[in-house]
Amino acid sequence: MKGVKQLCEQELIQADTGDMVWTIVRPCHIYGPGSKLGCLPLHGRDPDLLRKMRAGETLQLVGAGHFLQQPILVHDLAETIISIAGHYTAHREIFNIAGPDVIESRQYYQIIADKLVVELHIEEISVRSYAAQNPAQTPFLCHRIYDLSRLQASGMKVPSTSIEKGLGLHVEALLA
Repeated sequence: MKGVKQLCEQELIQADTGDMVWTIVRPCHIYGPGSKLGCLPLHGRDPDLLRKMRAGETLQLVGAGHFLQQPILVHDLAETIISIAGHYTAHREIFNIAGPDVIESRQYYQIIADKLVVELHIEEISVRSYAAQNPAQTPFLCHRIYDLSRLQASGMKVPSTSIEKGLGLHVEALLA
């Protein structure tokens, strides 16, 4: 079954858009100041994540947080989208947009713990049982790594902020 995003993309691609210039971007997990932290079910966009971690609470991570991902800092995403303007190579194209670092989800939480100077405690939640109880979350229960070669070849801005620097900015903004 196709998702809503895929159906929207197909409509745009198959439509008679005349001279309209369009580009589709497919960002991965977006993080940064102005949003909540968290990247996996049970702690995704968790408004209490920093409090929980500071209190030494155990985070329940599906698959123990071993899924690979490639988060992108919101500022990098914005710069890449802005760089699309005027690039004819981007017209009627689809681009994956992701950060430069591929990390395990547990590393995402470890970086946050390091910024808070606290110990990270993780309890594994079975992927199979979580998926059975939460079928709508299945798309998030896998590795999410993106090929950025088309973006790099296009001449547009390629995201470059490391996950450590970006999450540091995010944590600082939430603590301010």
